[in-house]
Amino acid sequence: MATRLQLLVAATVAAAATAWHLPASGVISGITPNGCGAARGAERDALVELAQEAAGLGMRLLQVRDQDAEPSDIATLGKQLRAALPPHLPIVLNLGGDFYLAPEGGLRPGAAAAARRVLEDTGCDGLHFPEAVLSLGALGSLRDSDGGGGLALGAAAHTVASAAAAAAQGATYVQVGTMFPTLSHPEKVELEGVELMADVRAELSGGGGGGGCLLLGVG
Repeated sequence: MATRLQLLVAATVAAAATAWHLPASGVISGITPNGCGAARGAERDALVELAQEAAGLGMRLLQVRDQDAEPSDIATLGKQLRAALPPHLPIVLNLGGDFYLAPEGGLRPGAAAAARRVLEDTGCDGLHFPEAVLSLGALGSLRDSDGGGGLALGAAAHTVASAAAAAAQGATYVQVGTMFPTLSHPEKVELEGVELMADVRAELSGGGGGGGCLLLGVG
């Protein structure tokens, strides 16, 4: 496993939720690499130390993600990172699409409650949703149950339509892209590029809703 975090450069439509302590622009975010969920011992310690170093250098958001890991592994790592990083630095868990999907298709009953229990157990600040579950309303179901609006809920978007759907469901941020070659999608050959960010920004700021949603460009 590569013990390094992928950094994201952020643009913004408008100010993010103040409870998140995120500025309106210039956010640098981190994503944990594939393989981090299975890391143990010195390898896990190195990842935690790198996250601490990144926090000291100005990282303002960390997504715990591993496409090869079980949700329980993501939760365990998230809990360890939450204990090791400053409390003002939001940590969001990417539990993977299968966490929200029912075997017969559609949104799994109780998925929102199960996700909230994971957050309560880990002390993490929110969730990152894969693009594939946006059409099921997974993000919106969490936001609807979040009466105070304190959860940090983000989503990946590779199209303008997906970004608009995330914003409409109450996303705190939308991760747009891929802008450039990225470790989060090493297999990807055709990139959406910076043009997608411009199109998303125009849509959300031009009456498409989601004017207060932070945009993060991945890659």
